[in-house]
Amino acid sequence: MLADASTKHYRNPSSKRFGLLPRFDASIASKTRCGILPPTSDTDSRQEQAPAIWEALRKQAEELKPKLLPKSTLGQAVNYFLNEYDALLRYLEDGRFEIDNNLVENDIRPTAVGRKRWLFIGHPDAGWRSAVIYSLLISARRRGLNLQAYLTDVLARLPSMKITQIHELLPGNWKAPSANSP
Repeated sequence: MLADASTKHYRNPSSKRFGLLPRFDASIASKTRCGILPPTSDTDSRQEQAPAIWEALRKQAEELKPKLLPKSTLGQAVNYFLNEYDALLRYLEDGRFEIDNNLVENDIRPTAVGRKRWLFIGHPDAGWRSAVIYSLLISARRRGLNLQAYLTDVLARLPSMKITQIHELLPGNWKAPSANSP
């Protein structure tokens, strides 16, 4: 796997020369191979494969550190890696932890893309309202709810609910209406 990863072409020739990215690619590839397994299987797979890759990365980073200028981009990356090494290894302990934050980035991308479009949303309170609605929708989506069914039910029930019952409509508490209910 390392031999395959090391043949890739990188924009930064110094990182290719030092071999950091190919090893990290191998670590990510082992994560991807076991990403569809349940968390316990993923943890077992990580504990078998990833520690050797991480240890090799740590050793290489320690060897590189004295050769790099601390303020250079690669020097800062190596220092960050070594300073955060123990925290980075936490993902080996539990299969639910991810090595990257791609899921969060994918969820916030529409907000980042729409940010300029929403600067002039109409009314000063409209921005706050949009944020609340967006938060509810993302929360519902992350919980695997059918957004159309969720919104249809919430908007139909909301006018007749008491303020003390509103928590029932939050995505974490919402129950889909049964087929026999009116």
